[in-house]
Amino acid sequence: MSDESVPASAPAQFNTTNARVEPDASESTILSVLTHPDLYGRFWGKDELVLPKFENSVRFWNTIWYGGPLPCVNKAISRFRRRPVRLILRRGEHSAFYDILSRQDPDHTCHITSLLDVPEDKNAHCGMQGLLKVLNTRALDNVKYLYLNVGISNQDFQEFTRALSSGALGKLTALLLMGNGIDDTDVEELARVLSNGYLRSLTELNLGYNKLGEAGARHLAYALSVGALKELEILNLESNHICHPFTEELARVPSYNISTRLQELHLSRNRIADTSMRRLADVLSKEAFNGLRHLDLYKNEIGPTGMRELARVFLSGGLNQLTHLNLGSNEIGDEGLRDLGDALITAGWQSMQVLCLSSNNLGDEGLTAMANAMPSGAMANLRVLRLYDNKIGDQGARALASALSRGALSHLEVLNISENNIGDAGVIDLAQEKSNETRNTVSSQSPMLSRSRNTSNARVTLACIVGNRRVW
Repeated sequence: MSDESVPASAPAQFNTTNARVEPDASESTILSVLTHPDLYGRFWGKDELVLPKFENSVRFWNTIWYGGPLPCVNKAISRFRRRPVRLILRRGEHSAFYDILSRQDPDHTCHITSLLDVPEDKNAHCGMQGLLKVLNTRALDNVKYLYLNVGISNQDFQEFTRALSSGALGKLTALLLMGNGIDDTDVEELARVLSNGYLRSLTELNLGYNKLGEAGARHLAYALSVGALKELEILNLESNHICHPFTEELARVPSYNISTRLQELHLSRNRIADTSMRRLADVLSKEAFNGLRHLDLYKNEIGPTGMRELARVFLSGGLNQLTHLNLGSNEIGDEGLRDLGDALITAGWQSMQVLCLSSNNLGDEGLTAMANAMPSGAMANLRVLRLYDNKIGDQGARALASALSRGALSHLEVLNISENNIGDAGVIDLAQEKSNETRNTVSSQSPMLSRSRNTSNARVTLACIVGNRRVW
């Protein structure tokens, strides 16, 4: 904004060159800037307007970062007409902000489509009651994305579900409640809301990092069974206490009541063991799960028997569109890996792009069996293969190199095989097969490999053979 474009009546403490309110500006000056009729529409399209009374910047393109109480922020909110707004609450007294929202004219809040309440200090947070007050005024009826990470008491959660049952947030498509201490009692209340169809438009439900146990899992499975979540695309239940009752209940769900849109199922860091896997395999074999693309079973209690059950799904033609499979930190062992190899021969896994088998007590025998099962063209679209933290030696590495030479894994970009027992011979065998396709040189003596358990001193050319980053 040039000085010439600013009306003569613009506040003197508004720096027209960089759209910044000067640090010594009074609150009345800030208010006059935010509400100036001529300035509105001239600088509100800028990426950022810095207000000294805020601890965070205020991004006026599509996001408000609220960092502390500022009475005139209600005037700012009212200036976002016809422009979707994403509210992110990080610092300060959130209840004061919610109090401002509750007094807004609905015409001023109807454009708020996303609300993220993720305070840096949960102990100091007391905004849940303020949010409940706003919900009862229907000021957030057009919110489609709600992310709360505040720590919710049973009483507050009960009031929250009561507000949902009264029609608040009826347009919600994403409900993210990670890390709130939600327990079985809370899930029972939420399941009742879901079962009664108050959130039929929901495409993403995230209850990760909570305290769901057997009872809560059953309630949630029941909510899925009545067909009220037919639009669901992402279900995230990671880091809870989910085990056999959930998979048992889910297996009873009629296929016609399961969302055929489901693309991601996150069940990592739970207590799914071999018995649970048998019922989960029955669930995943249903036609409704054919569109699933991302299955995360990281850090459960899956052994060889459970792996055999999952292989059964692939052998029957199920999960044929899966692109990401995370089985890391289980105990499938060589026996389970052999079953996976048998499924490979039949299924081919042409859609698979990322496969994680790290920390599974895998050795040469299992990897050799799997590699030998890879025909030409097997897993042709696989880009990332993670085998770190196992017991693989030169023999397994050599078998994998042989599979590469036959044309398997033709699009592999990242191979993480760190923290194994591979020596020079195994590294060189793998490098020779990929040297014409990659140009990144790494060494087992480089700082990047300092925690690797591999013993090779060879310098190789490979996309990634013994890197030590653990990223899913």
